[in-house]
Amino acid sequence: MKSSIIKITCLYLLVTGLAALTTNKTQAQQKEVREAQSLYRQVKRARENGRLFESISELNKTGLRMPLIGTYNRIERYFYKLTVEKKPILRTILIKIERNNIRYNQEFLFNLTGEPVYIFESQNDFKKYKYRTLKIYYNKDKPVQWVKGRAVIDGRFLKKEHLVRVEELLSKAKKYYQKYKIQVKGIDQLK
Repeated sequence: MKSSIIKITCLYLLVTGLAALTTNKTQAQQKEVREAQSLYRQVKRARENGRLFESISELNKTGLRMPLIGTYNRIERYFYKLTVEKKPILRTILIKIERNNIRYNQEFLFNLTGEPVYIFESQNDFKKYKYRTLKIYYNKDKPVQWVKGRAVIDGRFLKKEHLVRVEELLSKAKKYYQKYKIQVKGIDQLK
């Protein structure tokens, strides 16, 4: 009898301990999402009020048809601020891609250290992707939360098919970040 009580007590402590760890992890993730959402609102306001510098790159501005591709246009808008020392700090990148009748809108939000913390994508390429809108929140290059339409999935429970897209978009964010670094190289040397 005493042995059963000890086993039940140990099992109870184990279950409540695991529940507490899961709750703490979930609360930390919710905090990271709230911080990214707050940062998003701040950066969006600064962008809309003209308080961020902007660099634009556009491919095929005239919209000519490309051989074997058709119509294709890509606009990349990089928004950044400058420190007192004229050091550029990327805040967000807006990408618009149109290929024939397919459209992608992507938004990449970066923290002050240059890490992507939020990626948004809307698209109409339903043959390739089974979503209209997608939001992914990151912390140190790891997915914290996946939001497809109204469905929300904790980053710890993403399936392999989700993780493929998570990594693709993270890779794009890093690629665009490197393009930005080349664009703004030497700004701190301007007089």
